[in-house]
Amino acid sequence: MNNQLLASDNFISGSLAAGWAAMYGLSEGTVISGSPNVVEPGATGANYGQIWTGFTWPDDQSSEVTTNTVKDSGTYTILNVRWQTGSASGYQANLYNGAAYLYVVTSGSSVQLGSTVTGLTFSAGDVWCLQAAGACISLYQNWNRVAYWYDATYTSGSPGFQQYVTTTTSNTKVLSWRGYSAVQQDGIWQKQGIVIAANATDLTPFGSEVFGAFQNTAILYEGNAQLLSGTVYKTWFTSGVDANIYYAESLDGINWTRSLSPVISGWSNPAIIKVGSVYYLYAQVKFPGTIYLFTSTDGINWAKYGSPTPMLSEGSAGSWDETGLFLLVPVAIISGTWYGLYTGASVSSPSLYSIGLATSPDGKAWTKYAGNPVLTNVTSSQAIVNVNGTWYAWFYSNQPGQGNPIAPYQDPLTHPPEYSAGVTARVGMPRTGLQKQRPNRQTERLTPSSSEPIPSQPIQKQRSKTTSLAKLN
Repeated sequence: MNNQLLASDNFISGSLAAGWAAMYGLSEGTVISGSPNVVEPGATGANYGQIWTGFTWPDDQSSEVTTNTVKDSGTYTILNVRWQTGSASGYQANLYNGAAYLYVVTSGSSVQLGSTVTGLTFSAGDVWCLQAAGACISLYQNWNRVAYWYDATYTSGSPGFQQYVTTTTSNTKVLSWRGYSAVQQDGIWQKQGIVIAANATDLTPFGSEVFGAFQNTAILYEGNAQLLSGTVYKTWFTSGVDANIYYAESLDGINWTRSLSPVISGWSNPAIIKVGSVYYLYAQVKFPGTIYLFTSTDGINWAKYGSPTPMLSEGSAGSWDETGLFLLVPVAIISGTWYGLYTGASVSSPSLYSIGLATSPDGKAWTKYAGNPVLTNVTSSQAIVNVNGTWYAWFYSNQPGQGNPIAPYQDPLTHPPEYSAGVTARVGMPRTGLQKQRPNRQTERLTPSSSEPIPSQPIQKQRSKTTSLAKLN
């Protein structure tokens, strides 16, 4: 995952490294000499665990182990992040009997986050990583994300791991451990961390779903500040399962002040463009669904255009965009023509999204491009910019087993998608001005299952979304 390594231990000295401390209420695991040395629980029927307290960890952190042996029956290998030193509290992932469980733990009492992930194959040499980034808690097996959830109970602490067996201590062996900063660096983009954190309202659960703060619009930089003063950065974003749109301002693009109440209630997936003194915001009541237009002169007080007048609707039966319609992004106005990108899917492949191009003379009456879709197996984002006459765009791409990472593309009207970092995109529009926009969130699915037996220390599963900032090196 190309994060910054901050601490590691391969137990080559014959004991745990000096940075370790026993978890609250537990004893440390035992280093067993061999080729190679491994860590096992000290005895059966009890948890053994340690966290790395040799320094103060960044809030966004990862705990990663390489397992040498993970027997299924009665055996737990447990990863921890943001674990507290004075209580059995933090986040935890339990690996047990071909399944994975995420938990938030408070004073030894655990609450499972999301659903159990089943059908996993545990093998010697597996690399397992639990990561806390903002309010998103993710579990990876061999660098493939297999589970995630959102929770904001704990924002700091230390990473570590635990082991538990009911029969033979050698049924769980950890070959090595690594602790990382979860701020990913890839040599091209450098993440700057969470800038609009999901709050309790954003994280209100709806059944097994938690949505958080997500789908932020393009960033505008201008005067007419509503929350601060002077020239500010502005964005609008969706909050929580109730799908309300909030507004935020910043003086530096890093520290943001958000509106206390929604500026548009009951709507989601905003995309914005400003023309003269008027803001045009496209949104929908739910995903997927018909897209409508709102207008405003201050970005706070909005009026819905038409009664009702959809800007864009799902295609006819059998078309590529007959379902899954969302996020009409107004990209540019060139020679009087508005250009926008939107996402859709077919009934036959509802989870494989594609992007279509639409044009309009006024931002109200949109016509779909006859050659749609212009990109396949991706979804729209608002990270689109024109630099020296060339359009660059970054989109989300479905990669089975890999989550839905940001995937850049080149020449979508004439070339197939390319999965390589730094590749750019032109989206079939004239080579003149465009409004800057930013990338957004990742999404993934969990496989639900029944609950597991829980050892004396809890497990965790969670999911939430936040807005982050990145800069180009």
